[in-house]
Amino acid sequence: MRSLIHRHRRPAHYRSAYRPTLDTLEERLVPTSVRFAVIGDYGNASQLEQDVANLVHSWNPNFIITTGDNNYAFGSAETIDANIGQYYHDFIAPYHGQYGTGSDVNRFFPSLGNHDWYSEVDTTTGSPRAWQDYFTGLPGNGRYYDFVRGPVHFFALDSTDPADPDQAPPHREPDGSTADSIQGQWLRSRLAAATEPWKVVYFHHAPFSSGTEGSVPDMQWPFQAWGATSVLAGHNHDYERILRDGIPYFVNGLGGNYYISQFDRDPVPGTAVRYNADYGAMLVDADETRMTFQFITRTGQVIDTYTQFATSTRQQNTINFNNYALQSYGGAGQDIAGAAAIEDSGATLHLSGNTWKKITLPYTVTPDTVLEFDFKSPAQGEVQGIGLDDDDNPFNNPPRTFALYGTQPWGLSAFHDYAGSAPDWKHYIIPVGQYYTGAMNYLTFTMDQDVDNPTGEAFFRNIRLYEAPHTGPINFNNYALQSYGGAGQDIAGAAAIEDSGATLHLSGNTWKKITLPYTVTPDTVLEFDFKSPAQGEVQGIGLDDDDNPFNNPPRTFALYGTQPWGLSAFHDYAGSAPDWKHYIIPVGQYYTGAMNYLTFTMDQDVDNPTGEAFFRNIRLARLRSS
Repeated sequence: MRSLIHRHRRPAHYRSAYRPTLDTLEERLVPTSVRFAVIGDYGNASQLEQDVANLVHSWNPNFIITTGDNNYAFGSAETIDANIGQYYHDFIAPYHGQYGTGSDVNRFFPSLGNHDWYSEVDTTTGSPRAWQDYFTGLPGNGRYYDFVRGPVHFFALDSTDPADPDQAPPHREPDGSTADSIQGQWLRSRLAAATEPWKVVYFHHAPFSSGTEGSVPDMQWPFQAWGATSVLAGHNHDYERILRDGIPYFVNGLGGNYYISQFDRDPVPGTAVRYNADYGAMLVDADETRMTFQFITRTGQVIDTYTQFATSTRQQNTINFNNYALQSYGGAGQDIAGAAAIEDSGATLHLSGNTWKKITLPYTVTPDTVLEFDFKSPAQGEVQGIGLDDDDNPFNNPPRTFALYGTQPWGLSAFHDYAGSAPDWKHYIIPVGQYYTGAMNYLTFTMDQDVDNPTGEAFFRNIRLYEAPHTGPINFNNYALQSYGGAGQDIAGAAAIEDSGATLHLSGNTWKKITLPYTVTPDTVLEFDFKSPAQGEVQGIGLDDDDNPFNNPPRTFALYGTQPWGLSAFHDYAGSAPDWKHYIIPVGQYYTGAMNYLTFTMDQDVDNPTGEAFFRNIRLARLRSS
């Protein structure tokens, strides 16, 4: 890059940009967030439990919740401190055990499992005596309760199974464990009153599971209809993620019990991931716009990552069908008989019979693309769904239609859960980018019923297609690494994705970019960690609207290197080398506008370049107003 060094000097107005202190920026970053761990079926004072506890402590979570069976085998007072306090005393308050100092405030929120009920019960309170004497800092009655941390409202339930012969009265929840019980109606009213963007319900007996213990029908409450955004349970000693009713259900029971469940039955409808090869726990990061769940083994292997987006994350008005031409989709072989009507002043598309339609809506689906809408069907057909496509053929690619209802198993089935809501409206938020990405040309609607007199109906309304905010961190496994600057810059070296997608490692003379459409405003912030064991000529990061680093004033923030190219306000890594350094760069104070790429520079124009650059935990966010 020697020949270009003096060609693009930084304009004077860049030099005068205000650089807020790190503390100031951290205080203003939006939104508030929490990090918590989820453990289940763990309390047996074993090396396995110790391994999982070490993993959990390494995350430094704000608090821990559990999915039950905290105190094997009989829930007794003699074992409870060894089974729980020995490993998690620093999260418990007040703590009166023998294993060290407790927490100043309670940060441990367990739910009751069947093994916690097998000992003496206090007939006055109806609670297991060892439990109530040990956990004196829990809200409510300590058996089922709720609490709020940051943007998340938690609801811990007692799912004691009346069908378990070892849980005859009084060894089970005195307020019942069915949807119409006292406990069930308490949850319904508390969910209705909650205003937080995330409402997490957790307990022991899994409503849906393909593990050894199977599903528990008594716990198949209408959680989503009542307002829950996710449900976590255990009892089966495995990990499973199931998508039902438009929300995720998790089974998390690998916290340390010696026995691991077998998947000796077919996956239940909606199963997305099943795992039972090792022990581990869930790590969950949540802010006001998204919640990311991970299951991680005791050795650090990430088995599953799933992200939800908040309903309030809206960046585009609902589609008005009056502004679009309805077209046939799939040709005469699919769009055969029936009707398509635009209703509600353009907000609703009403299909009936055997009707496949599309509207022209060019859109590049990224890993963060979300499709949000309402759906109802007074009459079931064979396939009723919605999706995007790049052409008029529904069958020449892996399915891109999300099937919501219908008797035939075609399309993506993760949200095929409308039956329980029929014939009423049901709200959907589908993270399309977690299923497919790429340039699309059409938004498609399917009302399929191949019979002589089709009677099926499908209504779609309040449709939004948008990008969830990039609050990060970015997972590079979800993006294609591309050359940046062309062959004249991306010359020799290597680019590797590490740390389960959290880190990009560049070496040699390597310039890379990822496609990341983002409008930089004056409040945009780029936050990340950087390290370099070996200095090059220019090591930096930035955003760009095209593939040319030189046709605009510099947009790359130079962090390290021997040559003076790029924006230099953060060229201060030398004092931290070779360790990690945390950066928060107020990008919007240096440039604004619509960008298409996030760019990474590891420049070293020599015959045998040895420079290295690591970028990790990258996120784009906005600042609160001062």
